Amino acid sequence: MWLRNIQISNFRNFSHFELEFSPTLNLFEGGNAQGKTNLLEAIYCLGRGTSFRTSTDQIMIKWNRDTLYLSGEGEIEGNFHKYEFSLSRDSGKIRRVNSHKVSIGNTSYWLWMVVFSARDIRIIQAGPGYRRNFLDELLFFTSPGFSHIRFSFNKVLSQRNALLGLAGEKGGIEDKNIEVWDSQFLELGSKIIYLRLMILRKLESIFCDIYRELTGLNRSCQFIYSCSFFKEKNNNYSIEDIKEIFSSQLKKIRSKELKYRVSLIGPHRDDFKIIVSGIDQRIFGSQGEQKIASIALRLAEVALVREIKKEQPIVLLDDVTSDLDPPRERFLLEALKGKGQIFLTTVDLSRFYPEFLSDSLIFHIENGKVFTHGKR
Repeated sequence: MWLRNIQISNFRNFSHFELEFSPTLNLFEGGNAQGKTNLLEAIYCLGRGTSFRTSTDQIMIKWNRDTLYLSGEGEIEGNFHKYEFSLSRDSGKIRRVNSHKVSIGNTSYWLWMVVFSARDIRIIQAGPGYRRNFLDELLFFTSPGFSHIRFSFNKVLSQRNALLGLAGEKGGIEDKNIEVWDSQFLELGSKIIYLRLMILRKLESIFCDIYRELTGLNRSCQFIYSCSFFKEKNNNYSIEDIKEIFSSQLKKIRSKELKYRVSLIGPHRDDFKIIVSGIDQRIFGSQGEQKIASIALRLAEVALVREIKKEQPIVLLDDVTSDLDPPRERFLLEALKGKGQIFLTTVDLSRFYPEFLSDSLIFHIENGKVFTHGKR
C-alpha cells in the first residue's frame, strides 16, 4: 500500500503543486510553520477523506479561497486507484475513487495511514473518548463490517437518548418506545464491545514486546478494558456473556436513565487502561513514560495491521523524533524503515543517521512552496 503522487490546490497555506513520491521513504524538511504538517494532513485527507488534526473541515481551505482539491494515485493489493477529495465552503466535502463518488465512512478504498505525532500522548493522558476512538479506528480497517456496526449503534443511541429525554419530561414515566430500541442497542453495543476486546488482546501482546525493546526494561504490560456495566478485569468475555450482563444491568438502571434522560451504560461510555509494572500510565505515568507508551502503541498498531491485513500501512511521522533521545529515536526509525511507505517531517536532516537517509526522497518546504531535492 502506497501513494504514488499527489496534486494539491488551495489546501491550508498551499496554492497549487504536484509531487511524485518514493514507495519507501519521503522526507519533508524545513523551518517551523512552513507547511510540513499541512502536507502530511493533505496526504491523510486524500487517502482517508478526513483530517487527523481537526474536525472543522472548513479551516483546511486556503484562507482566501472557496474550495480545495486533492487528487493522487494510490496502490492497494497491487492495484492502483485514483483518489480525489474536494471541499467547498458552501457544499461540504466529496470523496471519489476511480471517478465514483464514495461516502467518507466507506473503508473499502481507504489508504490505511498510521500517524505518529506529538498529539498521540493524548491517547494516554486525555479522556476515555481518545482511547475509544483509537480502538475503533483500528477496527474500521481490520474488522470488516465494523464501520457499519458503529454507525448503526450511534443512530440507535441517538434515538434512544431522545426518547429518554421525552420520557424524562413526562416526570420519569417510561416511554414504551424505548423498549423497542433496547434490542438493537444491546445487539450492536455487545458486538462493539466484543470486537474491542478481541483487538485489545492482540494489541496488548505486540505492545508488550515493543515497549520492552523500546525501553530496554523487562516490564510487565497489561491492557484492561473498563466497561460501564461489568467490573471484572476480564478481557475474555464471549459475546453471549456480554449480552447477558448488558441486558441485566440495563434493566437495573432504567429508573436512573429516566431520571438523567440519557443512556448511562454501553460502549459509548467505555475505556481501557494501559498498565505498566502495575502502574496506570494515564494517572501515574510520568510525561516521559506516557510519551514512550504512545509511541509503543502506534508501533503496535502498525504491526497489527501488517499481521491482520498482510498489508504495509502508510506511516506519517510528524516531527516525533525531535524530543526522543538517540537510542529511542534509532529504535523507532529502524522499526519502520524498509517496511512500507514513510512520510516524515523534520527541521533538521542532520539528526538522522546516514543509513536511514539512504535512498530517501527529500523535499524542502518553505512558505507554502515545495522543492524536490531528489534522492540521498
